[in-house]
Amino acid sequence: MSLGMRPLGLLFLGFLGAWIGCSGAGPDLVAPSEPAPARPRDPNVVTTAEGDVRGSVDGETRVFKAIPFAAPPVGELRWRPPAPVTPWQGVRDGGSFSSACTQLDPRGVRTIGSEDCLYLNVWAPRAATSEPLPVLFWMHGGDNVIGSATEPSYDARQLAEGARAVVITINYRLGAFGFLAHPAFARENEHGSTGNYAVLDAIAALQWVQRNVAAFGGDPARVLVFGQSAGASNTCALVGSPLAKGLFSRAMMLSLACHILAPGVVASTNASVERHLGCEGAADVAACLRSQSARDVARLPGASLVASEVPADYYETIDGWVLPDHPETTMSRGKHNEVPMILGTTRDEYQSVIDLMLAKPVETEAELREIVTRWFGARAANALLPLYPFASYASGRDALVAIVSDHAMHCPTRRAARAAVRGQRAPVFRYLFSQVPTAGAGAAYGAAHGLDVDYVFRTFRSVTPTPEDLAFAEALVATIGRFAATGDPGDARWPRYDLATDPYVVLRSSPEIAHGLRAKACDLWDEIAPDS
Repeated sequence: MSLGMRPLGLLFLGFLGAWIGCSGAGPDLVAPSEPAPARPRDPNVVTTAEGDVRGSVDGETRVFKAIPFAAPPVGELRWRPPAPVTPWQGVRDGGSFSSACTQLDPRGVRTIGSEDCLYLNVWAPRAATSEPLPVLFWMHGGDNVIGSATEPSYDARQLAEGARAVVITINYRLGAFGFLAHPAFARENEHGSTGNYAVLDAIAALQWVQRNVAAFGGDPARVLVFGQSAGASNTCALVGSPLAKGLFSRAMMLSLACHILAPGVVASTNASVERHLGCEGAADVAACLRSQSARDVARLPGASLVASEVPADYYETIDGWVLPDHPETTMSRGKHNEVPMILGTTRDEYQSVIDLMLAKPVETEAELREIVTRWFGARAANALLPLYPFASYASGRDALVAIVSDHAMHCPTRRAARAAVRGQRAPVFRYLFSQVPTAGAGAAYGAAHGLDVDYVFRTFRSVTPTPEDLAFAEALVATIGRFAATGDPGDARWPRYDLATDPYVVLRSSPEIAHGLRAKACDLWDEIAPDS
């Protein structure tokens, strides 16, 4: 329903009242009185397909928080595709954020959040625009086990205003709630599918966008899906999923690309979950798993950023329905959702993350070899370590930062970019985020994992921005807005990616074009760990 239409029921009541007022007999007819003036509509109330929602004003933007896009995935709906929202009567208050999805806190100690978490938030222009604006659809990071669209880092007012766009941030199910690919759930699914529930959450949110974003001033034909870290992997899953066809028109992946769990990891995770929840040998494993408390599910091995000795992980899997194949394979064959893409990484990715992976400092070359062997195997270590000579780094820690950054970020991003250009005509662009802050908590880590979020949202949670930082962030946001609007960054310094020259933009205050990012290392990683 458009903002200018009256609900059908009110139209009927108005007609009925007029008919009663004009009926009667003979001389007792009385001329109708002047109608009462219509109450002006609250400009902060928007009508969606599910009901009215009231937002609040922040600067030149209206903010609508905690709009449901799916039914709460609780009880029998746990580990099932998202169900439709029940429409509501009256006006829903959009002044406060919803709960985060159930998870452990970053230290892995407390259970926080709620299973009732499938809500999205909208930042839309306060004033009417002459034409619909592009839409920025954001998925947060957090290794698919922590995080929320409600974090202060994702306050999207400045992004919406700088990009001249409608911005939407979503929650999606995390950890085992969002990604447990247990065969017991496949047996009860009409498609034989299991896992990927968080991807289905994102698809449900994109369907909400198609139904409703025009009411907020957005253009459903110009939707940029983008995310950072795990949110980038989820973006790649949407590119590869036939269920997301037609729901978005551009994609941008920040600091990760297409991460799919190997079958051995899935099997290990399922066995770990059954064992920890006491469901081994249960007559109905699915029912047993659903009967467990949210707290116990949230505390499963692998459901924390803190390293677990039990091999368990929660990411996308190939299920034959949501993901018929690895997204890279789907892209290279041209069977994906073809859209213009931007993919990139930060220069010093694991500088801010490596300490979560290490029990003690890496002080000697022998200790470096031991860790690389334990993580990747002896054969891989023998091939890799000559490319990362201990003497070339200030510490063994820095050597590990380079190794893991290539393995987990730079080289998978190159693989995804290559797959995309093989299978589509729409342009693909690649970047390396290299802006280094000079003050704030993030300054100690260089251009590390997550730093780019500060500049994209201009929230600067870990950076004390200089005028140079502010100008760079403004230019970056404008670039994202142009890409969302047109499918092109709109700057000659962004060359289209190609296999022959492997070009990328070095993103910083003084950008430049470079070629062959970590090419020799990535050639080796593609040989020894192509699917990791």
